[in-house]
Amino acid sequence: MQAQPTSSAPAKAPSDFTYKSQAQNKIRKNFELVKATEEVEKFTGQLNVLEERKRNQSETNARFEEEQESLLNQAENLNKEKTEVQLEIDRLKAQQKELNEKVQYLESQLYVTDEQHDEKLEEIKNQYYELMSKQSDVNNDIRFLERTIQENETKKTRLDARLIEVFDQLKHIQKDIHQTEQAHTTTSQKMNVTEKDMRDVEDRLSEAKRIE
Repeated sequence: MQAQPTSSAPAKAPSDFTYKSQAQNKIRKNFELVKATEEVEKFTGQLNVLEERKRNQSETNARFEEEQESLLNQAENLNKEKTEVQLEIDRLKAQQKELNEKVQYLESQLYVTDEQHDEKLEEIKNQYYELMSKQSDVNNDIRFLERTIQENETKKTRLDARLIEVFDQLKHIQKDIHQTEQAHTTTSQKMNVTEKDMRDVEDRLSEAKRIE
């Protein structure tokens, strides 16, 4: 008995439903790719804005830090100047006290009347006028230095007020920088996730195209 030849069944062509499903899947993946691309572009723009903001904030922070250092140096110099001036005032006041005592003594000698004393009266008068002149110079110097200290205090008050303002501004700008850095980190993380999603979609599209 002869064996009957067997014929293989013809390959089944993809149905219209399969083609339609593949087409819809491809459209959906393309839409996901476009959406992901738009998201990446959006995040890139946001990162550029944040980087520019941080650059401006850092420049502002540097200016405030420079001004703060300058103000602190000025305040230190004013304190040194005040100390030096006060020491000079103390020295002059000690000299003033000594001159006052000498002037008072000479004044008492001007009104003594005796023959021996009268011979020295002209010399006493000269010493008296000389001491009075020195006393006047010392008094003027003291007044000038006391005005210098008052002006010093006025400058110091203005410096202290500005230092407080600069400190507050530095505190504010450094807080802004911290917030900008946090926003930059968050946006970078979101963009990394979106870029990964975009690569996954591209890979799936490439695989689907290879299978077709």
